[in-house]
Amino acid sequence: MERWSRHARRPVAPRSPVEDGEAYAQEVSDKPNQPISPEDAAAALVGHPGWVVERTRLYRDFRFPDFRAAMTFVNRVADLAEERRHHPTVRVHEWCFVNLEL
Repeated sequence: MERWSRHARRPVAPRSPVEDGEAYAQEVSDKPNQPISPEDAAAALVGHPGWVVERTRLYRDFRFPDFRAAMTFVNRVADLAEERRHHPTVRVHEWCFVNLEL
């Protein structure tokens, strides 16, 4: 299945939400948990479509094939958040969507 970038309206290479989240976490793992400017956040997310930068918010919805897959993702995010001592706001909605806000 082909994914489309909401902003660019062009196909995006398929990646799982976990791969995308882990790739971004790895890129910022050396940086302390301090706020960054919206411009810096947008620049850091160029290779990670789907993330939205809005003033002091950074968020994204992930869609999964079923509730169990969504909850597996939430648990993996929880493990990473504990490891990095940076806890996002996590919302599960409509049984197959997970919204992360950093």
